[in-house]
Amino acid sequence: MTEKTRRRSPRILVLTGLALFTLYSLAPMWFLLVSATKSQHDLYNTNGLWFARFRLWQNLEQLFTYDGGIFLRWMGNSLFYGLASTTGMTAICVACGYGLAMYRFRGRGVLMACIIGSFLVPGALLTIPSFVLFTHLGLVDTPWAVILPGFFARSRSTWPRCTRRAPSRRSCSRPPASTAPASTGSSSRSACG
Repeated sequence: MTEKTRRRSPRILVLTGLALFTLYSLAPMWFLLVSATKSQHDLYNTNGLWFARFRLWQNLEQLFTYDGGIFLRWMGNSLFYGLASTTGMTAICVACGYGLAMYRFRGRGVLMACIIGSFLVPGALLTIPSFVLFTHLGLVDTPWAVILPGFFARSRSTWPRCTRRAPSRRSCSRPPASTAPASTGSSSRSACG
């Protein structure tokens, strides 16, 4: 086996693996694209991975006129709930991350341990207590019952990333003396102000 062949073998294996992974990732998208062009009858009675009679425009018309155009209302609701929940969660995450990164206070480590420890609690475990709480608060069957849980939705990367990347006074560094103008000398202020 020559040196050139030995170097090419791992590359071929990696490219083959990437090609298979790409095919595996795109197959569901292909299925959705093909399925969107079929009638209900063709969807169940033809090959699932290839086209039958092309009915995309009829399907879209049926989708947008279903029950007086309720699909657009559903899309609007999803957009509203998603944006409201994300905005609220971002505001809470930024405030808490900033507070934990910038201020030293008694119980800071315990609070951080509780936050990180809360990631171990499965979200499904909180479903019934949340429902009981929202029932007592009178929020069931209101938009707040959907938006408020989104404010406190725990993503495994949200809280730690906020606290790790929040600016810290200790991480501020002084600018190197060589970057200061010669006439003023070096500055004694930190780079963060």
